[in-house]
Order: sequence, then C-alpha cells, then structure tokens
Amino acid sequence: MNHKNKSILGPEYVKQFRCIGSSCQDNCCIGWDVDIDKKTYYKYQKFKEEDLMRLFKSSVHQNREAYSDEVDFAKVKLKKDKRCPFLNDENLCIIQAKVGENYLSNVCATYPRFTNLVDDVYEQSATVSCPEAARLILKNKLGLSFASETADLGLQTIIMYEVDTRISGQNSMINHLLALRQFSISVLQNRDYTLADRLLILGYFYSDLQKLTDRKRALDIPGLIKVHNEKIRDEKFREEIKGLPVRISDQMKIVSEIASQLHVYDEIDSKRFIAFNEDCKNGISGAKQHGVRSEHVKNYSDSYRMNYEPFMAKHGYVLENYLVNYVFSSLFPAGESQKPFEAYSLLVARYALIKYYLVGIAASKRGLNEKLAIEFIQVFSKAVEHHKTFLESIPSYLQRKKQNTLNDMSILLKH
Repeated sequence: MNHKNKSILGPEYVKQFRCIGSSCQDNCCIGWDVDIDKKTYYKYQKFKEEDLMRLFKSSVHQNREAYSDEVDFAKVKLKKDKRCPFLNDENLCIIQAKVGENYLSNVCATYPRFTNLVDDVYEQSATVSCPEAARLILKNKLGLSFASETADLGLQTIIMYEVDTRISGQNSMINHLLALRQFSISVLQNRDYTLADRLLILGYFYSDLQKLTDRKRALDIPGLIKVHNEKIRDEKFREEIKGLPVRISDQMKIVSEIASQLHVYDEIDSKRFIAFNEDCKNGISGAKQHGVRSEHVKNYSDSYRMNYEPFMAKHGYVLENYLVNYVFSSLFPAGESQKPFEAYSLLVARYALIKYYLVGIAASKRGLNEKLAIEFIQVFSKAVEHHKTFLESIPSYLQRKKQNTLNDMSILLKH
C-alpha cells in the first residue's frame, strides 16, 4: 500500500499522543494477548541476538485461529503473571531496546491508535484503554474537535473498518453513514441538555431510523435528520423526556445483570478492574450482594444525588468525550451492528455500565472526581472493550429479556 499523501481525519488529540513507556500505570504488554503479524513473525525468525531468538522459540507460536495475516498470524505466550516475556523489569520492550522499533509487530507499533478507511479518507483515533490516551481524550473540557490534513500514513497501519459509502446501493443506511455519525456527535456534544437526555434524544432518532431501514426507506434519512434537528432546536424533546418513567430498581437490576455477563472473577485478569468491581458492590450493597433490595436502591440513589450528579454538572465532558470518541472510532451506527437501534442500545449499555460503576465506587470512596472517573473508564475499557464475548452478548441478552425498546433504554438512562 502506498502510504504517501493520504487524506487523514481525526480528533486533534491524535497528534499529541506519545507513549509514556515505563511510567504507564497499566502497561499494554500486561494482561492481554500480544498479536504478531505474518511479516513480523518471519522477521523474528531471523533474530541474530541470542536472547531474542531464545524467547522467540519458546514464546511465539502461530495462531491457528487467526483472522488476518496483518494482525494475529501468531501470538506471544504470556508468562504466568500475564506479562509479555519480551517485557523487561522496567516495563520496556526488549525487542525495541535491542533491535529498534521497526521490529515491533503491527499491533504493538500502532496501539492505542485506530485507523478506519471511509471512502478515500483515513480516519485515525485512539482507544481510552490506554491510560495516556484516556487522559488526552477524556480531560478535554471543551469537547473533542476534529481536523483533516494530507499527510503520510505510518508504514505499519492496521485498518479496523473499511467502508465505501458511495457504492453500497442507493437505498442503504451505509450511504448516509457520515451524516448519521455527524448527527450523533452533534447531539452528544449539545450541552443545552444533560448527557442522559442527549442519549434519550438519540434514542428517539434511532428508533425512527430503525423503522425506516426495516421498510427499506433509507432515502428518507436526510429528512429524518432534518426533522430531529428542528425538534432539538425548538426544544420539543424536553416534554417527551419528562414523560418517561423513572424506575431505579429496574435500572439497577438490568445493569447488574448485564455486568454479570462479564464473569469478573473467571474471565477478567485486571486486578484494577476487580478492585473497582469490589468497590462498586461494597458501595451499593455491602455484604448483601444478592438481588436488588430496597436498601441497595437507597444507597445507589443517595450516591447518585450526592456524588454522580454534582460530578456530571462539573465534569460531564469526561463521559461526553468517551461517547463521542466511541461514536467516531467505531463508525457508529454501522461498526458493531448493521441494525441501527441495536447499535444505539450498545452505546446506552456502555454509558449505563459506567454510570452504575461510578455511582457505586463513589459511594464506597465517599466521593467522585475527574481523576478517579478517568482511571475507572480506562480500566473499564481495557477489561470490557477488549473482552472476547461480552459486548456481543448484550444485544441478545436485551432481546431475550425483551428489554430492547426505547422505553427500556429510557429505564437505563432516566434518574
């Protein structure tokens, strides 16, 4: 692939990101799989340095379940403490130290950056599962802004999603992907409404969009966007949102059941996430951890009022930036699901889970601040966004429980 003079679009933080190496408190070479692409794998077979060759032979093996030669042709066998064997005592990569960064695999060289190809534009962003990226993304008080340029791509670039909005047919949601994503970002960044209300407004929109796509009327999408923009401008959603019920007990039950699909103590290796999970449980239910009882609802509601609500009034940009970054990098609403309302339900589930955990953690720690929230969201992202099955299980869980309508989403959002 020619890497010269490409059209590149992305949030402005991308240019600011620099790996902080051994100073990182949640090293990306600890706790999860390390993938090796095919080209790098065969390059490693030619190691002349004795220690590197010994580690290669003992720790790197071809991946029989690989989905891409560019990504996971081979895997590194982690040590018992879940550390990459190529990591030294200072948490720095031995390969990079001994033979240079040109020997890093595609995944190691590009993380935490994401690159999507939309039409002829390379869209670059980063994941908040990296602590330094999380700080850059989430601490931006003014909200994420985007810039385009013509520049060279890095020689090691993994394309996560590739979409051509121009040739998918004249009656497809994909033809309107960029407009849909831009509308979603504009709503999420509209600070005339609370963040929960912004998500509810998106719920009304994506419920209507699902009806259009079911009827194969994608040509009506521009008109639908226009109508909803006018309703936002004229504040017609405020009364509709006021009429939605508040059911805290049901909210807690749904979110806690979704969270249980993580199987924290069996499938999560992150000690930091497990500690946060304990804080959340202790803050809401103490020793009584089974079911949702009236005292749990009171603890949750008290912490929401005393901790989460004041935090959001002062630092609401933290979760706003998380959601906007996700919408941009995942090609929402078409990245994770081809069903628009299902994609929306996954967006709401992420927000609801983070809110639930932050409320519980704040109850346990008797307060919530920007630093703590960013730390949790980063740990949550590393544990959840990279979980092999959890996110895929949410839509089927909601459908099985018949909790996949707009009213059900409002239960997760209203307080």
